[in-house]
Amino acid sequence: MTDLAQKTLDVLSLMTLEDGSRWGQTAAPYQWRHARAILDPDGEVRQFWIELPRGARKTTDLAGLMLAILYVQAPAMARLYVGASDEEQAAELIDAANGLIARTPELEGIFQAGELEITCKLSGASLRALAADASAMGKRAWLIVLDEVCNWPDTRKGKRFWGVLMSGNRKLADCRTVVISNSGDPQHWSFKRRETARTSRHWRFFTLPGPLPWLTPADLEILRENAEVESEFERLHLNKWVTSEDRLASRADLEACTTLAGPQPPRRGVQYVATLDIGIVNDRSVLTIMHREDTPDGRHVVLDRIARWQGTRTAPVDLAEVRDTLLTLTMEYYGAEVVLDPHQAVLIAQESRARGVRVHEFQFTATSVGRLALSLHQAIRNHRVALPDDETLIDELASVRLRKNTLGVYRLDHDSGQHDDQAVALALGTHYLLDGDSGAEAWIAWARQKALEAGALIVNPDTGRPEQLAAIEPPPPRRLAAVRSSEPEPAQEPALEGVVVDAATARKRARDEQFRNSPDGIMMRAFSSSGRR
Repeated sequence: MTDLAQKTLDVLSLMTLEDGSRWGQTAAPYQWRHARAILDPDGEVRQFWIELPRGARKTTDLAGLMLAILYVQAPAMARLYVGASDEEQAAELIDAANGLIARTPELEGIFQAGELEITCKLSGASLRALAADASAMGKRAWLIVLDEVCNWPDTRKGKRFWGVLMSGNRKLADCRTVVISNSGDPQHWSFKRRETARTSRHWRFFTLPGPLPWLTPADLEILRENAEVESEFERLHLNKWVTSEDRLASRADLEACTTLAGPQPPRRGVQYVATLDIGIVNDRSVLTIMHREDTPDGRHVVLDRIARWQGTRTAPVDLAEVRDTLLTLTMEYYGAEVVLDPHQAVLIAQESRARGVRVHEFQFTATSVGRLALSLHQAIRNHRVALPDDETLIDELASVRLRKNTLGVYRLDHDSGQHDDQAVALALGTHYLLDGDSGAEAWIAWARQKALEAGALIVNPDTGRPEQLAAIEPPPPRRLAAVRSSEPEPAQEPALEGVVVDAATARKRARDEQFRNSPDGIMMRAFSSSGRR
């Protein structure tokens, strides 16, 4: 350790903490280790990533390190910058530094404090705190500290703030960069930067596993009880990178589902479905082509193609181009059917039907959005979706959240500055292929085949006697039409003779009768009468 580094460490050791003790009297071994590495101006590695649990004195140590460097090492008029998640976090760091100055007699008269800036009177060098929503463009930094990066906004603005500060750390050859934070959510953009720091020879990486040694079992029990969710406790106090409970999918599950190298060509004999989610300016328009595959392990869906259009205020999405692409792909993929929101794409639906494409309208309601969200969530969690190796798609799916509304129904949602359009389009296809009518028929066929292989007995609904399942002839399944009609098939209304009912009751009876005569209804009656034997 050089004399200059040792002198700086001596100044840090003298700083008085809130309890009246000196920093050097109470510092733990990990604090000494971090301080020696950061304070060495001649070290070979000049970038540091430090992960500590909450309560490890990150803010106080950071303020002390910056003051010691500002006093002993910073050249005349040098600029030291601290990037924080917001102005409040930036103010906390400056407040912590001002507290150290006020409590430490040896520092009296050396510094001048401002609202978000502290200046060394001897050299004119200054420490300035910047919030992640402030501009950092053009800063020539002699030292950069990035505080609590995992809590920065998970938005383009937050990532841009990181990029601007980090791109400036080479403007001066001897610039040092320090990132200090607790662990976060692996879906946050900072996790990729963390993994780069962990594996790169240009970074020194430190992490302290939790819990902190001075916390008792009773302390940990209280902290766990006070945490809003378990993942919060693990991130803050155990210093683990853990996915939030409200995420649509984990990175691990998405990686397991990423089994396709890219777009898949059309195959004869496969029934495809196209889904469309429309956005004009802020949101994207997304078109997918998908199909279902039945395997011994059950049903899976495959995302064959995905197309995206991003509009702006000055150049909104060209819906004519979206329509033309949709019609081209439905023809290319052997007459794929289309699933869309009729309120978003009324004209596209009409024009598609006029071209002979069969269009299914999905009505977005408070409950139907819940079915979409849970269909996609369960399909990804159970690895029943085959996805292409598409970074834009995977990053969006990793950032989408499952929010519960006041009715207790889940829906897909996204953070500010993020999108969920691709997730919605994928959910439309997943729900239609796995949980819609066609998906239910496929499941019943698969379950029937398994029962046949097992020699199962089932009560014949016509005779009331147990029989081999093979002896009971199922009704023919309703198949998707090979020739697309220009309009949806009208529902069959049962005759209601001699009964006077209102329209709502008639519609309900019609739906009930249709379900009773469907494969789902017959199978459910059979299982019910047999006691699920």
